[in-house]
Amino acid sequence: MYHYDGLLFQIVYPGLALLGLSIIFIILIFVFKGKFKGRQKQLIAYNIVAILFSLFCIIKVGSSILSPEVNTYTGEFSSSYRASRISPYTHEYRFGPENDQKYFYIDNFSKDNFLEDFEVGEKYTIYYKKGLTVDIIIAVEKVEP
Repeated sequence: MYHYDGLLFQIVYPGLALLGLSIIFIILIFVFKGKFKGRQKQLIAYNIVAILFSLFCIIKVGSSILSPEVNTYTGEFSSSYRASRISPYTHEYRFGPENDQKYFYIDNFSKDNFLEDFEVGEKYTIYYKKGLTVDIIIAVEKVEP
């Protein structure tokens, strides 16, 4: 069974958060219009661009969830680390030989849906979908020797 929590996290983390903040800022600009005199149109334009970007993120990841296409990769687990450049709650898992590694990502909250922990040197089949910029794990199977 596939778990789309990691993709949903990508919708919430940049998409909905940015959308909500932008709407709040636009409301604040209108409430405190005297404080932003002369820059009001510019600030509203920036927030509209942010809203459009957040809608793009939501639609892109949402369409990935709805798409029936699921990618697979089978290889040996080699390492993992916290990938804070993506979000503070995301871990990167590396599979394959050192010179040709494939990277997959999952957030801490969704990881519980999968195996307890990956074991270095063990072979796994990873089922994944494309997120905004990275491959998100949706299911894992350990390959028995």
